Amino acid sequence: MIRSLVAALAAMVALAAAPRLSADGVVVDSDSVIEMQLPSGLVFPDHPGTWSFQGFVTVSPELDAAGISRTVAEAFRSLFQAPVALAASGSPTPPVGDGSSHLARARALIVSGDASGARVQLEEALEEASYDDLPQLRFTLASALALGGDFEEALHQLSLVTPRRGDPWAPDFVILKSALLLDSSAYSDELAWLDQWAATLQNDRQRAPLYHFLRALGDRGVRNTTAEKGELALVQAPPGTALGATAVSLLDEL
Repeated sequence: MIRSLVAALAAMVALAAAPRLSADGVVVDSDSVIEMQLPSGLVFPDHPGTWSFQGFVTVSPELDAAGISRTVAEAFRSLFQAPVALAASGSPTPPVGDGSSHLARARALIVSGDASGARVQLEEALEEASYDDLPQLRFTLASALALGGDFEEALHQLSLVTPRRGDPWAPDFVILKSALLLDSSAYSDELAWLDQWAATLQNDRQRAPLYHFLRALGDRGVRNTTAEKGELALVQAPPGTALGATAVSLLDEL
């Protein structure tokens, strides 16, 4: 879903529990991240080989950025399985697969993994949408764009939307914006954004696990290991989902 959701986090992984060494000739392989702490700042050897240096270093297994990105995408996509009312119209979304609704078909395509097909449906819908229906359609288009890898346009579409607290799709908007902020390495902004919606998402049984997981990634980004551990411990994902397994794995590594 996200181009580099935690790529930067891999280089910033919390290393408090890792061994600290002082040596020359340390081998850097493709499965490790090595951080050299020098008076002038931090240095990250960025390719395999034998590096010679003096000073303290920390060594840690590399974070599986691609795997975490897939986990977030799977969890976010699952949110589209439940029908959502059209913004401000009060009428329920037709059942998944109902050919009379671009939105319903787009949601079904998102669930199936066809982000490109969903984008086509939504772009067609926007051409003839009423003013009241535009916000939800733009949000859903942003979701399809992000899942399809067009992050710049996804952010643009989100910038055109301001959800109301009562909009049934507003919590999903919050989660998508959070993931895109993480992708931009805007960790403090992401945490501040989630704080605004904490009460809503913490009490949403379907979305709370992903909310806590995204908060944990933001905490990792700002190097708040204690907060990260606390958030990961709160990820109570349904059995058999990647989200729960990934949260446990990350927690075990801290």
